[in-house]
Amino acid sequence: MNREQLSDAIGRLDESILEEAMTARRRRPWWISAVAVAACVCLAVGMVTVWPYVKPQGVNSQTKPSVSVGGTNTQVGTSASTTATQTTAPAEIITTKPTTKPNKEPIPAFLALAQPKYPQMVARDYHENYYLWRESVRKQQAQLEGQAGGMTDYYAETMAQFLTGEAGKNRVYSPLNVYLALAMLAETTEGNSRQQLLNLLGVSDLTALREKCSSLWNGVYMDDGAVTSLLANSLWLSNGDCWQYDTDTVNALAKHYYASVFEGEMGSVAYNHALQDWINEQTDNLLTEQAGGLGFDPETVLALASTICFKAGWNSEFSELNNIVSDFATADGQIAVEYMCKSPITNSYFGDGFTAVSLDLDDGTYQMTFFLPEKGVSVNDLVANRQVLNLMQGKTGSVDSKLLKVNMSIPKFDVVSDQDLINGLRNLGVTDVFDSEKSDFSGILEKKTAPVWVNQVQHAARVAIDEEGVTAAAYTIVMRPGTPMPEDEMDFVLDRPFMFAITGPENTILFTGVVENP
Repeated sequence: MNREQLSDAIGRLDESILEEAMTARRRRPWWISAVAVAACVCLAVGMVTVWPYVKPQGVNSQTKPSVSVGGTNTQVGTSASTTATQTTAPAEIITTKPTTKPNKEPIPAFLALAQPKYPQMVARDYHENYYLWRESVRKQQAQLEGQAGGMTDYYAETMAQFLTGEAGKNRVYSPLNVYLALAMLAETTEGNSRQQLLNLLGVSDLTALREKCSSLWNGVYMDDGAVTSLLANSLWLSNGDCWQYDTDTVNALAKHYYASVFEGEMGSVAYNHALQDWINEQTDNLLTEQAGGLGFDPETVLALASTICFKAGWNSEFSELNNIVSDFATADGQIAVEYMCKSPITNSYFGDGFTAVSLDLDDGTYQMTFFLPEKGVSVNDLVANRQVLNLMQGKTGSVDSKLLKVNMSIPKFDVVSDQDLINGLRNLGVTDVFDSEKSDFSGILEKKTAPVWVNQVQHAARVAIDEEGVTAAAYTIVMRPGTPMPEDEMDFVLDRPFMFAITGPENTILFTGVVENP
């Protein structure tokens, strides 16, 4: 299939999608309210590289193209921020290297072939359109019903691989972001390469995977002017003649994964800027410094990018006047950190080797849960503790709970981690996509001139919290039953390494992490 046929096929998806999507994006106001928790994660998955030791089709055997070992730079900023903001780099980057350069006239460096149509949500206003807003939210989240289940094994297996680490090192991981990136990768593969990915993702076939991912994308989506919870995917194609792409797969990524589809001249200034602009748009310009250094290698022919951005305020805000400075026990000794303090009446959970307390974000649809290990218990032990995962998923029956007045002291933190996931994925049974002799990417490539496989799976994430929140009028007047008197009170001081999780609708795990050094 030639380039013109591909462009025409994708163009038939909906000629108005691009204009509508950009209109939807422009309507999003800047984050006016103070932010209590904000997190943005970008997953970098894949450097699928063509290695030259196999004789390419149509190329003289004496010609040895240079080796491509990565087409996109990935960097994460580490500067602290007083507002809760999380960053990383593009999510799934698959790069390949053609064996010859096309001999033809220059063509446009950048072309948007398709853009997803984003949901139109009612802006939150408790006085003017409260019921319209609630109905808008209900319809959006109803799409997730029944689809968030069946992910427990995936959560447990991947958390054990990607959150377990050496003492003193912060670790952050977005299960949802990795899930969507690996799902898109599965779409581009076939045979055993695809089956291994489907096994890890806990689905039987592409039909089930597409239904689940579409439901996750829609059910987690929130953009009502108060809460931001955005998932975004994109497919970046090279306009070179050495590779041809399967139109059905490209259409499937656009339709079921809401992927923007772009075509351009890899390595050109225009195409690099297009990638940077896309990332900035999906993250409300929170990542401009990091995105500014991103770009495609001229030899890249295919890229997949997936991002997640989340921002929400505490349901009950902290007061900076209550902050204290005290010690935190790190692997290298005590350090002085700033703690946020308050004493809510809430349920506390007591499991094997840990205590946990959850704080509502926004109206309670989203939560952030803190897990404090008992002395002598490591955070690695918590990562492998099934009771911890049960609590993240809203299953409270496996642990003891008590309504208490909790004297909380939570350190303000801004933690970033960046890790290659290949070894972990191999341990989880995904092996063929990393083997040049076994990988099968015929799901996306109709024509290829050399073997293709994945040689890098990079995941970077950042989560930060502070005491700021939304205005009391927006979040503290939510109607709810009266709170009974607590049975007792307890101190909950996160003064040593701890674990956290941010969950959303249907207890979908958006982020989880380990704080060793706030």
